[in-house]
Amino acid sequence: MDERDDRICHLIAISMDAQGIPIRLFTTNRWVTGENWYAARDVARMVDRFHIGHAQPSWPVNRWVSAMLRLFRPQIGELLVERDAVVAKWRSENSPADIFENRDLDLPSTIDISADEQISALETVLAERLKAESPEGAGNTPKGRNPRPQKRGIGPGRRKPARQQTGIAV
Repeated sequence: MDERDDRICHLIAISMDAQGIPIRLFTTNRWVTGENWYAARDVARMVDRFHIGHAQPSWPVNRWVSAMLRLFRPQIGELLVERDAVVAKWRSENSPADIFENRDLDLPSTIDISADEQISALETVLAERLKAESPEGAGNTPKGRNPRPQKRGIGPGRRKPARQQTGIAV
């Protein structure tokens, strides 16, 4: 690709199993997706602002992708830093040819993921923060207050969404 649209940047890729469950996040070298290459810190800022706010081509998929980037933001940041480190190492160890077009380097960084484990970890952190911030002190939960949010994001004092989409983890 000789001319690139400066607005195009591949943020991250999500690998799915045969049942459609996300199992891995990975980054790609530029030649794989044909986008521009931005440093990890710049891509991380793009991830922080990423949101698909339109209904086309699929509103549920758009929401799901946006939610996945939020849910796994810490891992995405680590993957981007690792991606840049791997590319820098390859550049120093190999010929001076364009590293971004090197067909021997396709996936600079990968990490296995589990949405269920990530949500559980976030619920644990939230419960610990609520417990630490409680005026009653550690170990004392105010009467009638659930320190651990319920699954699906519907907890005490929250309204149930008017419409829930099947298969969307938001």
